Amino acid sequence: MTEIAKAYPHLKGLPDYASAVAIEIRAGPASDNRDFVRVKFRNSTQTDNFETLNVFGHKNDIPLTEFIYRLEVRFGIPISTCSVVLISRSLSELRHRLFLRVGQGLR
Repeated sequence: MTEIAKAYPHLKGLPDYASAVAIEIRAGPASDNRDFVRVKFRNSTQTDNFETLNVFGHKNDIPLTEFIYRLEVRFGIPISTCSVVLISRSLSELRHRLFLRVGQGLR
């Protein structure tokens, strides 16, 4: 679905027991107002370390808007029904509120 198996052939098939996937939404650099998605995977309980996986052929984190668009195109999910959009809006609002608080504390 995210083309991970193309880039990481060792992940084809069923994951081991107690494997985990983490999807992080991260703020971009200060000069970039976009949010980004990072996908991490831990294979079973054999390790505590998560491996960062690149999705949809990207070399690094993928912009959240592109991630949503690619899922929408692949599965025909209308963007208005995608809960990730709500998370993104909440994250942007939270970042804005934190910025205001930090700004007020510096005055």
